[in-house]
Amino acid sequence: MSRHADDAIARLQETVADGRLANPVYRREQLAKLLAALIDSRESIKAALVRDTSVTQREAFAEIYQTLAALRSHVDETAPDAQLAAEYSIAEGRNAVSLRQGLGIVALEPQSHTPFFSIFSPLGAAVAAGNPVVLVLKKTLHHLPALVQNILQTTLDPGLVAIVPSEPANLQAALNIRQISTREEDNDGVRLLASPSDALTVAVVDRTSNVDAAARAVWSSRTAYGTASPYAPDVVLVNEFSKNHFVKALLDQCLKNHDQYPASKPARDDATQDILRDGSKSIASGAWGQVIELTSRSTLNKVGKLKQRAFYIYPYRSLEDALELANGLTSDALLATYAFGDRKTCKYLLQFVDSDVGFANAIPTEVLVGPAAPRSHPIQLTTRYSTEMLSTPRPRYAEEGEQTQLSSVLAHVLTGRLTAVQEDKILSKLRPEKRKPANPGIGYFERGVLVGGATVLLPLLGGVSAAAFFAARIVYRKYVR
Repeated sequence: MSRHADDAIARLQETVADGRLANPVYRREQLAKLLAALIDSRESIKAALVRDTSVTQREAFAEIYQTLAALRSHVDETAPDAQLAAEYSIAEGRNAVSLRQGLGIVALEPQSHTPFFSIFSPLGAAVAAGNPVVLVLKKTLHHLPALVQNILQTTLDPGLVAIVPSEPANLQAALNIRQISTREEDNDGVRLLASPSDALTVAVVDRTSNVDAAARAVWSSRTAYGTASPYAPDVVLVNEFSKNHFVKALLDQCLKNHDQYPASKPARDDATQDILRDGSKSIASGAWGQVIELTSRSTLNKVGKLKQRAFYIYPYRSLEDALELANGLTSDALLATYAFGDRKTCKYLLQFVDSDVGFANAIPTEVLVGPAAPRSHPIQLTTRYSTEMLSTPRPRYAEEGEQTQLSSVLAHVLTGRLTAVQEDKILSKLRPEKRKPANPGIGYFERGVLVGGATVLLPLLGGVSAAAFFAARIVYRKYVR
């Protein structure tokens, strides 16, 4: 590590020691300055994104807007008035159960997909939570890293962010944010907030769905932001009766938007092509990519994370078959599942497919920007990182704070002599309420009995009625007439 990097990290350690980031007013001022500087530099940032990541002008501005919106939410999270009120509530005899504290130095290693968001959303959350940041920006020929470094160094105080080309071996970080890792686990005692970037994403298109809308959603997600979003579907499971309709609708989208693609065909992923050589067939291909139908389950189970503009389709026979296929793709949970169908079908699929997050009849645009959300935390669609992920709770209780109901009962129990009747009265309040009798209604088995009985009895009743009719007519003719 260079002398410059050593000095920068030493300043971060001084920031942790002097506690300046414990002041919510200071955190808010720093983040507000950063937000204003980024807004003023939006044209330079947009140009750098277009050159570095092959996104369109509109996609570049969309990424900038989503990033600045996330940063603004982190600014608002600092909430100096509310945090100062909570801090001084102890002096007023009130509990401060919502207090939180930063972890210390946070090391951030961003991914290359949507790099602007991947840098500033976690960085903003870290500072808002009270942590200085070591930002790892590898030396490349890209334009954005130099621009980011210049903005950070000219806007923020020196003790807030240190920029290094690689993570120092002797860095004692309290938390590592790694957006290109696949597992979240302890690393020599250092907490790791990892993005499962290699986890698969699946779309399931049922015949009860609006197939045209499903095809549009799949096409948009698979082609957006340079095709590299971890939340773009890697495999599309389509009901066998809707496969032809879906493929036609998908090809219509590809051809309708052909002018959005580069003149040359996208690079082929040789490793994936080797896997797909047997057990697949190409339906169509062009500058927009390729549509491939997987024809064997063994090939389906070998498919990894897509890194090219392609659509892998596999037909399924029933919902149970779709569940088995989706859950059999990986031993871990899927990153995301998109279910397209009527409401009951979507509920069934999303309930039984093991995935970090599920969406019914939609692939939200905001989820395509940024890294895969860290596991073991609720997914944040718009920011991907929250201050709760990057801080630790530090509740404080006042001696004369309000007694809880449990405290009152325990004080009564420990200071007095309770009779058996009084104990029963106290414990009776803990008994669960008895459930009301279930509405018998007509269940599955009852319906089967009724259908079976009707199948047998209706013809029998019809025969008896006919026999009685003819017998009555004979008696009438013989004896009455």
